[in-house]
Amino acid sequence: MHGGVIAAIVDEAVWHALVHHYGSKRPCTTTELKINYLRPIPPGNVTARAFTMRAGKTLFVGRVDVFDHQRRLAAAGAATYMLLEALPQA
Repeated sequence: MHGGVIAAIVDEAVWHALVHHYGSKRPCTTTELKINYLRPIPPGNVTARAFTMRAGKTLFVGRVDVFDHQRRLAAAGAATYMLLEALPQA
């Protein structure tokens, strides 16, 4: 699998973690993306598991583990999102 595709999977997985954490879609943009490619991923299904590292008022940081079809860790990444609107006040 091409490294750019893996990077896109990591970016998307962190976005899903952000939406899950805040309970809805938020206007945001990726400000940093880091991928460690650990092994080639042959054709087949991949699994990405995202974790929230920090969820603040202006930044959200998540990390992702990407597994190949044999459930071997193939890549690890992290992404930082800048939240473009403040949370609504209760």
